[in-house]
Order: sequence, then C-alpha cells, then structure tokens
Amino acid sequence: LSISEIIEGQLKIYPNPVSNILTIKSDTIPLDKVEIYSVLGKKIKEINFDFNKINTEDLSKGIYLIRIYTEQGAMIKKLIKK
Repeated sequence: LSISEIIEGQLKIYPNPVSNILTIKSDTIPLDKVEIYSVLGKKIKEINFDFNKINTEDLSKGIYLIRIYTEQGAMIKKLIKK
C-alpha cells in the first residue's frame, strides 16, 4: 500500500458534497494541516486546527482539492461545495 492509501483508510471526510461545515476525522493519525485549493491550483484556505469544524461558507459552489497533511505524509481528495 502507498502512504496515501494508508492515510485514506484511516480518515473520514464528510459530508461531501459540503454545504457549510466540513469534518475531517482520524482516530489513529494526528492531522497537522489541511489546505483547500481551487481546481486551478490556487490555495484558497489553510486550516491548522479544529479539523472537526472546517467552515466552507465562504467558498463558492464548485469543485476543490483538499490536501491533508499528517505525520505519515500527505494526501489529496476532491471536495464538492454545493
């Protein structure tokens, strides 16, 4: 398994599509940072704490990429804002 597959198996990201509050939970891997990018690669938001309640109200409707950093590495997931 790759690092991202190991991390992905231990993370819960919901709801997706998201309206206002995104939750990222991990029971086993501590999260270091979360970044939200536009599909064009522009960093829109950086979150360094409180990953249970990430406010997405300021995001326009559309598709985003979220990069999740942990001690074991980083992974990227697609996020849909409705």
